[in-house]
Amino acid sequence: MSYREPPANAPLILFGSKVVAVDRATGKKLWEHSTDGRLVQSFVFEGDRLFVLDDLSVLHCLVANTGQSMARVELELIERIMLDEGRLYGVGGNWTIALDLDGRILWKQEIDLDMSSEHSLPGMAIPGGASLAVDYSRR
Repeated sequence: MSYREPPANAPLILFGSKVVAVDRATGKKLWEHSTDGRLVQSFVFEGDRLFVLDDLSVLHCLVANTGQSMARVELELIERIMLDEGRLYGVGGNWTIALDLDGRILWKQEIDLDMSSEHSLPGMAIPGGASLAVDYSRR
């Protein structure tokens, strides 16, 4: 993965209990999108798409410049998402999932990650590709 310069008109995206986009030059709110949960757990961008996972394991696929909803997928127990080579991957509890960029589930597998400790949070990595570091400050 390499850094790409965002388009000049790309908004600044803010995350909390909802997703808000503001104009980078003026600070004016452009759009907002409410999630099903209380806060955004994880997010990734791909082209003009923004994928947001809330704390109820609902994946929201939005058009980043407009906030238009393209898909809403209930994933059950998924806590983190990452993107690699045109696929979304999710992990949470003992579940791992792969989705295409339209939010269609490609596969879902139960894999025992020994998440028995209340401080355990899942992580993911693809050798030579993307990785998702575990953030222990969230619990």
